[in-house]
Amino acid sequence: MRELNLARFVCFASGLSILAAGCNDSKTAGASEDSVTADSTSDVSTAEPEDAALPEPDLAGPSVVYDFALETAHITANPNNVLSCYVEWETTVPATAYVEFGPRGQDGQASRFEFRTSPGLPTTQHRVFVAGLYEGDWDLRAVSETPAGKIGASETLRWRSEGLPEAIPRGEVETLDADRASDQWILTQLGAGTPWISSATYAVMYDLAGRPRWYMPHPKGPATLSTLVNDGTAILLAGGSHVHEVNLEGATTWTSPVEPEGEYTWWDFVDGSWHHEFHKLPNGNYAVLRIRDNNDEAGMRTDYIEEMNPLGETVWQFNTTPINDSIGTWCYGSAAEIDHAAGKAWFASRNGGIVAQIDYNTHAVDWILGGKGSLAQSPGGWKWFTDPHAPVVLGNNRILLFDDSPADVARSRAVELQVDAANGTASLVWEYPPAGSNSNIWYSPGGGNAQRLDNGNTAIAALEGSRDGDAMHFEQTRFMEVTPDGTLVSYMRLPGASIIYRGYRIPALHLEDAP
Repeated sequence: MRELNLARFVCFASGLSILAAGCNDSKTAGASEDSVTADSTSDVSTAEPEDAALPEPDLAGPSVVYDFALETAHITANPNNVLSCYVEWETTVPATAYVEFGPRGQDGQASRFEFRTSPGLPTTQHRVFVAGLYEGDWDLRAVSETPAGKIGASETLRWRSEGLPEAIPRGEVETLDADRASDQWILTQLGAGTPWISSATYAVMYDLAGRPRWYMPHPKGPATLSTLVNDGTAILLAGGSHVHEVNLEGATTWTSPVEPEGEYTWWDFVDGSWHHEFHKLPNGNYAVLRIRDNNDEAGMRTDYIEEMNPLGETVWQFNTTPINDSIGTWCYGSAAEIDHAAGKAWFASRNGGIVAQIDYNTHAVDWILGGKGSLAQSPGGWKWFTDPHAPVVLGNNRILLFDDSPADVARSRAVELQVDAANGTASLVWEYPPAGSNSNIWYSPGGGNAQRLDNGNTAIAALEGSRDGDAMHFEQTRFMEVTPDGTLVSYMRLPGASIIYRGYRIPALHLEDAP
């Protein structure tokens, strides 16, 4: 038995409003002794027994002896997500509550309750949220424990998870080395259609078997980014003139102010619009790329890195004009980051082919990385990135980024560079695929990111397709994990024109044996 991996899965007590049930079937537990245990001879009652001798709740099968039956336990659907549900019941005395659950046994096998939610505070009205299911049949069991240590359980409740939106495909796993790959899931923002601005989009979590385990449509219009926020209790959905934070149940917990007035997409580039970057900082504010001083007649616009508080107020900003002047061309951003502890901010521009570091306090540009930048190669001989996305500061002055590369080169990659600002140089530390390799070559016409994992591997999320001028054509999406020596240990693809901008590895909602 495995407990849900994140502390966000807790028991919700009676203060939580009951959501309307969906179309999935549910079964209310009966009141018979046989439904609680296969071999119990104890008197079944909803009252707390006086006998203090307790069995340890072994979740391996249905032969566990419990002290009393939870006769009112039943399942209700989550109308926001068919891969989750609620289990509700009552107890006559205050008790904690959790749910044991697992895939339904096949061919008459006993139910395997592999997972359980975290216990909640004692109450008499129980409502436990269960998430991270995949499509198929599941068995669930409600469990409560009284202050005196008596344990009550429901009979096995049957649940079928089905009806996933057609726009969310199942991933196809090409490679998985379970011993060397991370056990983390993937969170991405998935669209269908070209371009992103016309796509219906969902935030989706995938497991290593390619199964969707959680999803949520963007509450209002297309979106480009999904990130885990608030210690894993919510997902930030960013796109267009609306940015939302939703919890795992699908309820909106925060909505951004709309600027400017009215509706727009991230590609309208109207004055004041957000584009390409919107993520939450540790201090609760947001790092944003925003268009200011737009000049439609000249086709020019000025990008600002901004820090916005939850009220929509700009508390810090940097005008990127000095970067434009330095490299001799105007830049629109593909990514931005702010680190208050380091006192730095970073700006990436795909069309400019640069990554710049800015001093947060003085607004001085410390250095510009790239072929047009202020840092020289040392040693030389390696290929500069040209179309950077999503730079990540790893520490020790190392930068990890994703490089789409030009369409005529058609060789995208993840790149790690070492910056030596004192000597004005940059050196290549690592890249995938390695230069000169003809294995696992692809071209990403837009988007993509690389992420260094705790196990030392690098996760890569990328589109695959072609580009004809400004027109992008998508064939598939790939999620990869590679070791420091360049060994591909995980590769899952989404077939067809499933569009992402970035994909992030996140802690699995609950862990299981690798497929």
